[in-house]
Amino acid sequence: MAEVFTAAIESGEEEEVERSSKNVEIVDESTVVPYYLESFRFIVRSISEDSSLNTLLFEDPLCEVVLQRFEKLQTSAQRLYVRLFLRKHVWLKREKIRYDKEFGDAAAVDGLLDELCRGSFLESHIPEMELEEILGMLSLPQMKELAKQFRIGVGNPSKKELLVLTLKKVREQRTPFGLPLGKIVKNAAVKLLGKVYRVRNAEKEIFMRVLSLFQLTAGFSSPIGENPIFGLLQLNMGVVKFPVCEVLFDHSLFSSLDELKRFEIARGMLEDANLSFEERRFPDVKSIYLKALPAWETIVEDKGLTAKISSLPPYQRKFSSGYLYTKVMERGLEALERLDEKSDAINGYMQLLEQTTYVPHHRGDWFNRLTILLIRVDKRLDAAAKLLLRGIRDHLVRPQHRLELCDRLRRISNRLTAPTRKQITCQETSWTVREPVVVEIRGKLCPTEQSGRSGFHAMFMQQDGASRVEELALTHYLEAGFSQGVHAEGSLFTSLFGLLCWDIIYEQPIANVFRSKYQTAPLDLTCPTFHTSRKAAIEAKIETITGQSIADSAAACLAVWNQQNGVHTPVVSWDLIPSCEYLSGLLHCFQPRQLGRIVHRYANDFAAVRAGFPDLTLWNPVTKALKVVEVKGPNDRLSHKQSIWIDFLMDIGVDVEVCHVVASGAKRKSSVLEDV
Repeated sequence: MAEVFTAAIESGEEEEVERSSKNVEIVDESTVVPYYLESFRFIVRSISEDSSLNTLLFEDPLCEVVLQRFEKLQTSAQRLYVRLFLRKHVWLKREKIRYDKEFGDAAAVDGLLDELCRGSFLESHIPEMELEEILGMLSLPQMKELAKQFRIGVGNPSKKELLVLTLKKVREQRTPFGLPLGKIVKNAAVKLLGKVYRVRNAEKEIFMRVLSLFQLTAGFSSPIGENPIFGLLQLNMGVVKFPVCEVLFDHSLFSSLDELKRFEIARGMLEDANLSFEERRFPDVKSIYLKALPAWETIVEDKGLTAKISSLPPYQRKFSSGYLYTKVMERGLEALERLDEKSDAINGYMQLLEQTTYVPHHRGDWFNRLTILLIRVDKRLDAAAKLLLRGIRDHLVRPQHRLELCDRLRRISNRLTAPTRKQITCQETSWTVREPVVVEIRGKLCPTEQSGRSGFHAMFMQQDGASRVEELALTHYLEAGFSQGVHAEGSLFTSLFGLLCWDIIYEQPIANVFRSKYQTAPLDLTCPTFHTSRKAAIEAKIETITGQSIADSAAACLAVWNQQNGVHTPVVSWDLIPSCEYLSGLLHCFQPRQLGRIVHRYANDFAAVRAGFPDLTLWNPVTKALKVVEVKGPNDRLSHKQSIWIDFLMDIGVDVEVCHVVASGAKRKSSVLEDV
């Protein structure tokens, strides 16, 4: 986990920093405080002085002792420790600690290593380890020397082959005196290995906890939350700016050190599960899931804990181990589906749906996956229908998921038994959205590409080379009367919301939503409580927007654009708005009522509307024409999220259409046809 904090050091970003400071005159190298040590010290100091966290941190009596010992180290020793701490926490051979030039020479590094060992920050004595682990630390030349001593292997075997042969000989052979050969080989391997060092576990855990708390308060989507060490450097250099907000909280994130430790364990399991899933190691994900399952079941069955967590707003529940274990469960069930263990997946989704405390905004996904499994795998249509009804009636299910569940129920309704059909009302199967205008444009498909299943990214020829369907459609519309257009999906409309409501997002004195000045957004931005806790301010904002002229709304947006441009935020994409004139031209294509409805939609459920917005936004500041277009390639179709967005845009009077890009010579899908 520590390597995540400083990818900059290992990836070469450090060289960029060094180049930027070539003109700085350094007098005494031993007293220089490089950025990684300065950032590390700042993080430790910040958490130690945070009244909501330091009592939690110092519940462990070792913590204060370790921090005091670290402060007493000379600067060079602190630098070397941070260097080693930010690497993988494994045994390192002395030859792999290549900082001789940075600290003067090899003797200087050896002295610092000894100081860190005396201070109990490093350990240099290999504990009881398996022979295989020790052999794995040897280099190939060292393995060959060991093999030569014990007459193992012939020819020119690889390190892996030598390791296998050595372990085989240890298992099968004993010395003439009856002593275990393994112990003799192990002693010889340790001697060949030479000096090795590793960050001591107790001290490592203290600093890991400090960094973890700093990340939690900053938010993982923040540059400092993602990479605290390098993020602080960027902040100090002026590369990154954060929104100005009032840090206001009235309680700690965790009630005890034990609660924090449980959170850390769950977080580690979730990180491992996500990484294994990304690397398609589904059996490993399953193992993590099975390990987490008993802990999750204990948590959800604890009525006292459930009542306590349920009383918290959703954004605060994210800091509980139950929330993280639920995310592990989700990953595990996805892995079970990939491993074709559908029955276990069905039982798992049923368990998830029996509770409403943790990750409630994913209930629509769980209903969706479970009903698919029941229909396609178990062929239990009536059971699936009853579950679909339960999902449709569940107030925690979001609109896009409810629409999907309604569609599925409608498709299977004719195959249900009579008693089950009687339970279904017309309202629960008749919810539909408006059909948009559909047009087709044709293009020449690249000869190296063939249209295939849904989701295939077909490439079409243009004058300047191959392009995806969105770029082809954008070119078409820009040649058809629109002077401006972007392929940005929802980013442009989200930016309008951010500019119009900047004061509501960042300047409202709401407790516990800003816990750090390094946050890029309030913690509740993606939760329903964002609207409920600011309801009066949001309603007043909408009333102002709908009651004033577009020129006044544009002036308000331009003021925010001028003051905040470049601030790191998820609600405004500054690169999409290159100038005041560009922004003003776009805003004047809207009606006040439309802007008010857009603000209400985003403020009501920001998380639900981030996905599904059509691909293209096009406008003409002169004619005040505005069009939003969803582009579909061969064999692609609208998702339920996209359908709901299109329905909303049609409802507020925005010109919206679906553009199908098809290969020349393909069968027409509509009567409207244009060639590109």
